[in-house]
Amino acid sequence: MKARKVKKIDPEMPLADAAERILRVRVDELYSFTPKALDPSEERALHDMRIAAKRLRYLLELTSPCFGAYAATGAKRAKQLQDLLGEIHDCDVMLPLVRGHLEALRAADAAELRRMAGDADDLDPSLAARAPHRRAYRGLETLIVHLEARRELLFARFLERADVLDPAGGTDIFHMPPGRVKLTAGTDAMRCLHLSDKVLRWYTDCCRTPIANTAAEPRFPVIGVVHSFMDQAAGRSRDEALGPPLCRLYERSAVGPLPPNAPGPPSLGAYAGHASKILGWWVCGLNRPTPFFDDRTKAPRAVPHVLTTSERASL
Repeated sequence: MKARKVKKIDPEMPLADAAERILRVRVDELYSFTPKALDPSEERALHDMRIAAKRLRYLLELTSPCFGAYAATGAKRAKQLQDLLGEIHDCDVMLPLVRGHLEALRAADAAELRRMAGDADDLDPSLAARAPHRRAYRGLETLIVHLEARRELLFARFLERADVLDPAGGTDIFHMPPGRVKLTAGTDAMRCLHLSDKVLRWYTDCCRTPIANTAAEPRFPVIGVVHSFMDQAAGRSRDEALGPPLCRLYERSAVGPLPPNAPGPPSLGAYAGHASKILGWWVCGLNRPTPFFDDRTKAPRAVPHVLTTSERASL
């Protein structure tokens, strides 16, 4: 993939100004591969996104004195993305090679059995036991299954979508009761990750769009709907449709400066108001029905995938 050109670079301009201009182009280049790269069948887009992440990583490493600690954090995240997409690309390269080798062995064995049959009217079934490569099939088939499963697992980790996060690495989450959420289509594509004993993160298997965070069981009357899953009315901003953000959480995890319009930390009044709403939803029975859990068994509608220690570290 050819890198985008960076315009208006002057050798006489300060390094920090030039680095910032290049960085903006490289970040835009990385973002440009979504949503196409979020389709698991788009192997080319995933590969090109890996190249873009590599360029961004090297740029941040080289210019870290200009941007301070944020550059180190950004370079780390870019490397994680680069490595993850590289592992997915390895599977994409290996799978056709293994399948092609398996087909070649099958064709060679079929030709050999045909030769052994000679002038017979039909093929003796016992000749199949003498196929030269018969013992290789199981191993190659197992390898294909392993590569397919590994790619699915790696792609499942590819959930931190660029269009979900703001420049600081944050996202808007809207709290509402489950009883007021209705999914009219696509419920068969819902999947979830088990982040802890108490939290499930739901997403779509088709395009990897985050849906919401819920409690691990259906009694809790609150879900956190991720803004990327919403489609507000045409011509209205998110704040006009939902109201302005009330507070920010986990700001120490930011990978860049907070947006200038970021709300403040939660106050005692905010906590009290939130608790009051949750109690009201509970009293009104708005914890049900819920589109995320089976009404009869109370089990999640998708089997939660439990992240391993290494998977969690890569997020």
